[in-house]
Amino acid sequence: MVGPVRMALAMGAGIVASSWLAPQIPALLYVLGAAFCLWQCEPSGWRRLLLCALLGASVSTWRLAQQRSVEDRHAAHLDDREAEPMLGTIVGPTQRLDGRQKIIVETLEERIWLTVYEEPNSSAKTLLPGHRISFLARLKRPVGLRGVGAADRRMQVMAQGASLVGSASADEVRIVGTEVSLWRPAMQMHAWAVDRIGAERGMADGRAIVAALATGDRGRMSDELSSAVRSAGLAHLLAVSGMHMAAVVALVYFLVIRLWCILPWRQRLAPTAVAAGVALLAAISFAALTGARPSTCRALLVAALVLIGIMCDRKISLLAALAWAAMAMLCWRPVLLWDVGFQMSFSATIALAVVFAPREQPLEFARPTLWRRFANAGWSVVRASFWASFATMPIALYHFGEVSPWAIAGNLLAVPLVTLLLLPASLIGLILSYLWQGLGALVLEQCITLAEFLAQLCYALESIVPMQTRAPFSEWEFFLWTSLGLCLVWRRIVRWPNWNVPRLVHWAALAALLGLLAWSRGQGPKAHDAVRITFVEIGQGDAAVIELPDGQVWMVDGGGLPFVAPNARGDRQKLAETPARQALLPYLRHRRIEQIDVAIVSHAHPDHFVGLQAVAREMPIRELWSVHEIRERPGAYERWLAELEESGTRVEAPHLGIARTSENALLEVLWPVYQEGEPAKSRAAMADPILTVNDNSLVVRLQVAGRSVLFAGDIEAEAEELLVGRYGDSLRADIVKVPHHGSRTSSTAAFANATRPAVAVISCGRANRFGFPAPEVQERWRSTGAEVLRTDTVGSITVEIEPSGRMHVRTVDPF
Repeated sequence: MVGPVRMALAMGAGIVASSWLAPQIPALLYVLGAAFCLWQCEPSGWRRLLLCALLGASVSTWRLAQQRSVEDRHAAHLDDREAEPMLGTIVGPTQRLDGRQKIIVETLEERIWLTVYEEPNSSAKTLLPGHRISFLARLKRPVGLRGVGAADRRMQVMAQGASLVGSASADEVRIVGTEVSLWRPAMQMHAWAVDRIGAERGMADGRAIVAALATGDRGRMSDELSSAVRSAGLAHLLAVSGMHMAAVVALVYFLVIRLWCILPWRQRLAPTAVAAGVALLAAISFAALTGARPSTCRALLVAALVLIGIMCDRKISLLAALAWAAMAMLCWRPVLLWDVGFQMSFSATIALAVVFAPREQPLEFARPTLWRRFANAGWSVVRASFWASFATMPIALYHFGEVSPWAIAGNLLAVPLVTLLLLPASLIGLILSYLWQGLGALVLEQCITLAEFLAQLCYALESIVPMQTRAPFSEWEFFLWTSLGLCLVWRRIVRWPNWNVPRLVHWAALAALLGLLAWSRGQGPKAHDAVRITFVEIGQGDAAVIELPDGQVWMVDGGGLPFVAPNARGDRQKLAETPARQALLPYLRHRRIEQIDVAIVSHAHPDHFVGLQAVAREMPIRELWSVHEIRERPGAYERWLAELEESGTRVEAPHLGIARTSENALLEVLWPVYQEGEPAKSRAAMADPILTVNDNSLVVRLQVAGRSVLFAGDIEAEAEELLVGRYGDSLRADIVKVPHHGSRTSSTAAFANATRPAVAVISCGRANRFGFPAPEVQERWRSTGAEVLRTDTVGSITVEIEPSGRMHVRTVDPF
């Protein structure tokens, strides 16, 4: 293994050690250790590796300490629901999504990752790098949703170069000036290219693919197209990264060499130096065309190192260039090591660099035939597809829990089609559109037609075998995969004399990998003796998952953003499902849950049912309980219930009393009741038309080993009074999901005293606009002797009830 590669691995190991093993050690100690190594030891061998590890640890620790200092310094203004007037300059590339823009704003003190929300059908301001803006922003700590499988929001924000997050309305943003920014021409070029590709109508899928390839803009891709592309294993082809940059650089480099060699002044300058210079300009232009996205900038840095080396007649291997680029980026932002894009782009490129590294070949005096050359090219495509998929698959499984069955086969056709034909032709079409619009439009339309064929191919592959989802890789599975991968390429990265790994070991390692995947795929939910109830931190909403020892899974609500229009479609629907995508689905995948036996919708408000829509698209729901009164004109909720019934889900109103039993658990329905006199046990729960939607919430109680957990939905004072009058002291529960997120309109003293729980769980969003939970409500529950736990302060809350009745409560953050 070459020196830069070992140094980059040592720096990465230092970052991991400082983040996981000893984050409390000050950065100064690492710096002193590095200084001692420089003073005491020669910078060679293992000493150099130790120096790189200490450098990585010191930079990482210093950056984390700086982040904590920023949060402490602004603690008085964070998470207080108040909008702060601010003034700053937009730095770095901007990102426009449906209904919102994401920008990095640099103020006098900090950098803020700001989301600017736009009202529907309003004229949006075009915010560009260099704009100096005044705005009212609600600032928050970059905490995110905390739970099993949820991404670390703080690391994501730090990877963007920001320290805090904020949100603002477009009406509250004013452009007050303009400063010089190198990012502005890139964003303007990007916007022009996107508009040019989408100028005509028709073939929407083809235009979306061409826009994603040539500009990196995937906002025009529908959910159906995105799903089909992922199922076909071609998502990496539409995410502009190192492969696209390599294709552009290689095509320009070899084309310039051919052209330069036929010119009369070809002997004045070396063709390779000229070609490298032109290819570098092409790489910079391509990075600007894609809006200078982080993945493209990473690829540009690697390409620049290789091309500058060629221009200076100092050739550098691709593996060494990757190592130096990785070290430079980790010194700049060490948190990039945890970024999914960074991991996938570097792992795929490193795998290809190792496999296709030049090595000694026997001399061949006979010129290979045309068929032989085609066969070699085809075999190279097969190897590249296999090794790129092999290198990125464990990362995708670890983070997303998805694997495409067409990953290798689909790439055999798509990689040559995209990298050698569709991508270059699209870029040529854009260049011609700038010089001669008619000719450029003709070339672009041909590219769009070809991309439409690629989209239909993806749809066809998805219809045969769709995307396979499974539990994300555990740490030991990830380690085993990596170890076997190193075994397969060991003789290529370790140049020991007379060392040759037999082919039998290669095939045995591959068989072990396939056996591991088959065995893991067949595993169900993790075995446990206790009943596990998890109140998932889902933001401003409710979501609880009940896992039973016999493998059944019951779910109460699914969360969702409450402020998105109830009839949302497309990107706005996806926005409403964001909490479920970020917290609920990752939790279900990590727990190896592949179906929901019973889903309970307490009432038809978006913050309770929208997340279940995302869940229903990922896994089957066998039975759904709802007491929603069907309206004459069906809305979004009624249409969704109809779609569920068509897909095989049984949708019904549950019976009052014991409505579901398991091996050692009972699910009892208490409310709503609408009838005269005492109901029969077989009478179904029914909404009272006089009561509000909140007061008609479906209230259920779980009984396990003498313990009880009450899920109270969003009932308010009127329904609570009726419940207390009906059940009295029999409402007693060990754990209560506090109704209506701790609103002042709920949690009456009579209801709190009737339940008298040991733990009162409040599910609410951090710094939510409604002011939940009310301080007097929290105090009211504490006065009954309950421990009040809030998801916005402690993260997801897990309760385990053993068969003996012993109860354990765990939270992500201490309480």
